[in-house]
Amino acid sequence: MSWVERLIYAAIIDDRGMRQRVRTSEQSPIGDADIRREFHRSLLGSHRRTLLTWTGLLCVIVAFMFWRGPVMEDVVGYLAAVVMIFAALPLCWWWFDGVRKTSLRRSRFGRGLCAACGYGIRSIPARADGLTICSECGAAWRIDDAHSIAPHHRRGHG
Repeated sequence: MSWVERLIYAAIIDDRGMRQRVRTSEQSPIGDADIRREFHRSLLGSHRRTLLTWTGLLCVIVAFMFWRGPVMEDVVGYLAAVVMIFAALPLCWWWFDGVRKTSLRRSRFGRGLCAACGYGIRSIPARADGLTICSECGAAWRIDDAHSIAPHHRRGHG
């Protein structure tokens, strides 16, 4: 997948570490109710503290930026606040993208579907290494470990 495709299309990492483009179908649209419900559960559940911390930090930065005290009369103070706000935006986007991919993975695995393309993989036998290869898109998943929410390269970090 080229860098342009990675920028434009949603992608998910399979259990071999390969980037797979997320596809939709009538049976498994990317915006279906199960995925939205899982996204909200993940966002408001285990990530609530992180979300509140970033929101509080952003409020403090904005308040600091518009404070008209003698310290903030300097242009450098305004510039530092603006840089901090713009530095936080990509971090927030990256974090929300991770929560969205986790929700997609959980939702599709919960219904016995491939996380990348939505094809039914429950009946496909696993290989000797424990990976089940989706016959539609070629993504590899550990079905016995299907409810593991993070891709293999993030397991054990949180």
